[in-house]
Amino acid sequence: MRLFALSMTVAATLLTCPAGAEQAQERKVVFSPATTPEARAFVETWLPRLSGLGSEEWASRLDQGQVRWAEIDIDRDGTPERLVMATTPQDCDQYGCQTYVARFSTGRWRLVDAEHMPEADVGIPEARRGHYHSLRRGSFTTLFTLEEGKDVTFRTLANDAERAFARDWLSRNAKDHEAPAFWRKAVDENRIRIATADLNDDGVVERLLMVADPAWCGTAGCSTFILKHERGRWTCPTETNMHETVGVLDEKRNGWHRLIAGTAVLTFDKHGRVLESVDPATGEVVR
Repeated sequence: MRLFALSMTVAATLLTCPAGAEQAQERKVVFSPATTPEARAFVETWLPRLSGLGSEEWASRLDQGQVRWAEIDIDRDGTPERLVMATTPQDCDQYGCQTYVARFSTGRWRLVDAEHMPEADVGIPEARRGHYHSLRRGSFTTLFTLEEGKDVTFRTLANDAERAFARDWLSRNAKDHEAPAFWRKAVDENRIRIATADLNDDGVVERLLMVADPAWCGTAGCSTFILKHERGRWTCPTETNMHETVGVLDEKRNGWHRLIAGTAVLTFDKHGRVLESVDPATGEVVR
């Protein structure tokens, strides 16, 4: 089974890499119940806009005491970022619970990252990699700049149509990786995530299917199929690893937006295949 390296951004440009042992000094992120009027108002107002969950779903989580939050000034600009964690069983897995990181910029809150985080093990390392800030979540570290970008966030399959699409496509087209029965069970057990974005500005959104299964995930993220629709069918020009938030850069090459994925900035050819992979911190071509 092949694992590639990738991830991405939003109101900031993101990268993800293994946490290093050299991170000796860091500020700990301390979560608390989102029960204060300020916390409730923030969650009720902004999380339906920043996440894939609706107002009723957040209201239910708040009423059941299943929302945690934290504030910490990651970039020390005087305005703390806010982290909101949903803690229902469906929001959590072996990596932690779904957590949304928001930054206030140009008059509104914007999503910076959305990842599973372990509540008791999140920190802000003091050390920086070049001009990148970082946030450690368990054994992973997310690096980000403060540049504006577009965010693509993976979510669970929302309805029968999406589940049928994922089940059919994976069973037919990914059978060289796993038997069709594996893919049907992965969809039924909510181990497939989906995200959508028009990556080549042709007016047709691409679909990204992530395999959120331990055997398909590593420090670089989880295996993800990027699908494009052409000639009446969905094809997969690229398979790579991604984390749950992907950044789409405004810059385009060969008609496709460049992406931040894992520890690399990806450039595609005109067909949507990865042409070049560059380490953004050093500028070194890694593929």
